[in-house]
Amino acid sequence: MMMAKNAGITIPNIRIEGIGEKDIFMIERFDRSYDLTKKAYTRNGFVSGLSFLGKDEGERGFGYPDFAEALRVAGDFRGVAELFNAWCLILLFETLMIMLEITDLFLIMMILDYRQPTILRQCNHNSVYLRFLI
Repeated sequence: MMMAKNAGITIPNIRIEGIGEKDIFMIERFDRSYDLTKKAYTRNGFVSGLSFLGKDEGERGFGYPDFAEALRVAGDFRGVAELFNAWCLILLFETLMIMLEITDLFLIMMILDYRQPTILRQCNHNSVYLRFLI
Protein backbone atom coordinates (compact mmCIF):
# COMPACT_ATOMS: atom_id res chain seq x y z
CA MET A 1 0.00 0.00 0.00
CA MET A 2 2.86 2.36 0.76
CA MET A 3 4.33 1.69 -2.70
CA ALA A 4 0.98 2.68 -4.20
CA LYS A 5 0.94 5.86 -2.08
CA ASN A 6 4.50 6.69 -3.17
CA ALA A 7 3.42 6.15 -6.79
CA GLY A 8 0.80 8.89 -6.41
CA ILE A 9 -2.22 6.65 -5.88
CA THR A 10 -4.73 7.70 -3.22
CA ILE A 11 -4.95 5.04 -0.55
CA PRO A 12 -7.19 4.78 2.51
CA ASN A 13 -5.91 5.25 6.05
CA ILE A 14 -4.00 2.14 7.08
CA ARG A 15 -2.17 0.89 10.15
CA ILE A 16 -0.90 -2.30 11.71
CA GLU A 17 -2.52 -3.03 15.05
CA GLY A 18 -1.15 -5.56 17.53
CA ILE A 19 -3.97 -7.75 18.82
CA GLY A 20 -2.81 -10.45 21.20
CA GLU A 21 0.26 -12.02 19.63
CA LYS A 22 -0.81 -11.19 16.07
CA ASP A 23 -0.32 -8.11 13.92
CA ILE A 24 -3.50 -7.14 12.08
CA PHE A 25 -3.56 -4.97 8.94
CA MET A 26 -6.28 -2.36 9.43
CA ILE A 27 -7.68 -0.49 6.43
CA GLU A 28 -10.34 2.21 6.40
CA ARG A 29 -13.50 1.26 4.54
CA PHE A 30 -14.29 3.36 1.46
CA ASP A 31 -18.03 2.73 1.61
CA ARG A 32 -18.61 4.02 5.15
CA SER A 33 -17.63 7.10 7.13
CA TYR A 34 -18.24 8.20 10.70
CA ASP A 35 -20.60 11.14 11.09
CA LEU A 36 -19.63 13.10 14.22
CA THR A 37 -23.01 14.89 14.45
CA LYS A 38 -25.01 11.64 14.28
CA LYS A 39 -22.36 9.66 16.17
CA ALA A 40 -22.91 6.84 13.74
CA TYR A 41 -21.52 5.40 10.53
CA THR A 42 -23.13 6.46 7.26
CA ARG A 43 -22.89 4.93 3.82
CA ASN A 44 -20.87 6.63 1.09
CA GLY A 45 -22.25 6.37 -2.40
CA PHE A 46 -20.05 4.80 -5.06
CA VAL A 47 -20.39 3.28 -8.49
CA SER A 48 -18.53 0.26 -9.87
CA GLY A 49 -16.16 0.54 -12.81
CA LEU A 50 -18.57 -1.49 -14.95
CA SER A 51 -21.46 0.83 -14.17
CA PHE A 52 -19.26 3.87 -14.80
CA LEU A 53 -18.46 2.50 -18.27
CA GLY A 54 -22.07 1.48 -18.89
CA LYS A 55 -20.99 -2.16 -19.33
CA ASP A 56 -22.49 -5.45 -18.26
CA GLU A 57 -20.63 -8.14 -16.31
CA GLY A 58 -20.67 -10.45 -19.30
CA GLU A 59 -19.18 -7.93 -21.72
CA ARG A 60 -15.55 -8.21 -22.79
CA GLY A 61 -13.15 -6.19 -24.89
CA PHE A 62 -12.63 -3.11 -22.74
CA GLY A 63 -9.90 -2.11 -20.32
CA TYR A 64 -7.79 0.66 -18.86
CA PRO A 65 -7.87 2.91 -21.97
CA ASP A 66 -11.70 2.85 -21.95
CA PHE A 67 -11.81 3.64 -18.25
CA ALA A 68 -9.26 6.48 -18.68
CA GLU A 69 -11.35 7.95 -21.50
CA ALA A 70 -14.51 7.80 -19.36
CA LEU A 71 -12.65 9.58 -16.55
CA ARG A 72 -11.42 12.25 -19.01
CA VAL A 73 -14.96 12.82 -20.32
CA ALA A 74 -16.18 13.16 -16.73
CA GLY A 75 -13.43 15.73 -16.10
CA ASP A 76 -11.61 13.64 -13.49
CA PHE A 77 -8.04 14.27 -14.65
CA ARG A 78 -6.62 13.37 -11.25
CA GLY A 79 -8.37 10.01 -11.59
CA VAL A 80 -6.75 9.52 -15.01
CA ALA A 81 -3.31 10.14 -13.50
CA GLU A 82 -4.00 7.74 -10.61
CA LEU A 83 -5.29 5.10 -13.02
CA PHE A 84 -2.11 5.41 -15.10
CA ASN A 85 0.05 5.14 -11.96
CA ALA A 86 -1.89 2.08 -10.80
CA TRP A 87 -1.54 0.47 -14.21
CA CYS A 88 2.24 1.07 -14.16
CA LEU A 89 2.50 -0.36 -10.64
CA ILE A 90 0.59 -3.49 -11.68
CA LEU A 91 2.88 -3.94 -14.69
CA LEU A 92 5.92 -3.52 -12.46
CA PHE A 93 4.69 -6.18 -10.03
CA GLU A 94 3.79 -8.60 -12.83
CA THR A 95 7.20 -8.11 -14.45
CA LEU A 96 9.01 -8.61 -11.15
CA MET A 97 7.03 -11.79 -10.43
CA ILE A 98 7.90 -13.21 -13.85
CA MET A 99 11.56 -12.31 -13.36
CA LEU A 100 11.60 -13.98 -9.93
CA GLU A 101 9.98 -17.13 -11.32
CA ILE A 102 12.51 -17.29 -14.17
CA THR A 103 15.40 -16.66 -11.75
CA ASP A 104 14.16 -19.36 -9.34
CA LEU A 105 13.76 -21.83 -12.19
CA PHE A 106 17.21 -20.99 -13.59
CA LEU A 107 18.84 -21.43 -10.17
CA ILE A 108 17.07 -24.73 -9.58
CA MET A 109 18.17 -26.02 -12.98
CA MET A 110 21.79 -25.01 -12.26
CA ILE A 111 21.73 -26.67 -8.83
CA LEU A 112 20.12 -29.86 -10.16
CA ASP A 113 22.96 -30.26 -12.64
CA TYR A 114 25.51 -30.44 -9.80
CA ARG A 115 23.68 -32.03 -6.88
CA GLN A 116 20.60 -34.11 -6.21
CA PRO A 117 18.50 -31.95 -3.88
CA THR A 118 15.17 -32.70 -2.33
CA ILE A 119 12.98 -29.82 -3.46
CA LEU A 120 10.48 -28.53 -0.94
CA ARG A 121 7.95 -26.17 -2.51
CA GLN A 122 6.43 -23.65 -0.19
CA CYS A 123 3.92 -21.08 -1.35
CA ASN A 124 5.53 -18.28 0.61
CA HIS A 125 6.15 -15.16 -1.49
CA ASN A 126 6.78 -17.26 -4.63
CA SER A 127 9.95 -18.71 -3.12
CA VAL A 128 11.28 -22.17 -3.74
CA TYR A 129 13.34 -23.69 -0.95
CA LEU A 130 15.86 -26.47 -1.52
CA ARG A 131 17.09 -28.94 1.08
CA PHE A 132 20.23 -30.83 0.16
CA LEU A 133 20.75 -34.33 1.41
CA ILE A 134 24.44 -34.56 2.32
